[in-house]
Amino acid sequence: MKGLAWALGGGTVLATLVLGVILADRLLDEPTWTPPDEPTTPSLAAGLPEGLAELLLRQAGLSRRNDPIVVSAAALSDFLARHLETRRSPVRPRGLRVGSGWVELLGRSSPRQLLARAPASLLPDAILDLDLWLVLRGRVVLRDGHGELAVEETAIGRQRVPAAWVSRALRTAPGELLTWRMPRIVERVELEPGRLVLHTRRPGT
Repeated sequence: MKGLAWALGGGTVLATLVLGVILADRLLDEPTWTPPDEPTTPSLAAGLPEGLAELLLRQAGLSRRNDPIVVSAAALSDFLARHLETRRSPVRPRGLRVGSGWVELLGRSSPRQLLARAPASLLPDAILDLDLWLVLRGRVVLRDGHGELAVEETAIGRQRVPAAWVSRALRTAPGELLTWRMPRIVERVELEPGRLVLHTRRPGT
């Protein structure tokens, strides 16, 4: 009986180790898509794309146009990677991609930053300082003059993780992982492969 118990115990330990290795490999792996190391679109430092400039004109009542405004995912990805301030966030945005009805934001972080509220002191520095990919996928929701990424799926590397855990790690309330001011003239946002289509209200309405 002792031999059987030892065998069962050894098998459990071995299975746990194998599962741990598989999990660690998925956490450290790259997601299915990553942005290029160097942005391929022209830098936005010199000015806003024409579409965003037109949006500002409409908001100020200086344009009578009402056709949809198209903003490419590549330009937004470049803007995030180059200019977004992240002093209050443990994630460094690297880019985004847009599909049919969804947007996916990619960023880089480390266990030390994500576990800032947890007792991570027992982990060695080599693990705490690992560079990880964080993936947030969801829908764009307009609410009270703000845009919001309503996150539906989250992952570290290729490993799915609960969105509630990610919101705690990012020091945000659930459903508010990423919000920004949106001109009230924007009526709705369509997500199409490779681009965002902004529909605005008619001038004077």
